[in-house]
Amino acid sequence: AYDQTVYYGTLIFRVLGKMLTLEMSPKSLSGAPRIAKEAGETLKLGLIPFLFFLAILSVNLGIVNLLPIPVLDGGEIFVILVEWIGRKEFDLSTKFRVKQVGFVILVCLMVSVLVMDTFKLIS
Repeated sequence: AYDQTVYYGTLIFRVLGKMLTLEMSPKSLSGAPRIAKEAGETLKLGLIPFLFFLAILSVNLGIVNLLPIPVLDGGEIFVILVEWIGRKEFDLSTKFRVKQVGFVILVCLMVSVLVMDTFKLIS
């Protein structure tokens, strides 16, 4: 279980790296519609494959939440670390703007993945 958790937990970083180096297309990302479809398919295979799928999904969501993107927990941790290293707290308006930018980026990413997913499921 540990080896598989590490493998699937680090897979997200390998995929992100390949996307940054343009070795992999962002079209390969999946959102809620595709996840629901895959969950249904794994449930047809039985309880164990379905639980395995849910475990992988849970690990990946936990890791994504820890990425240093404003609005997510990882972004909060990153801001706290920067403030701690700089020994100066950001003012509230700066924190608010950073969170707004992070929110817009996250929404744009979610909408684009949802649109790409929908077109993949239709075709």
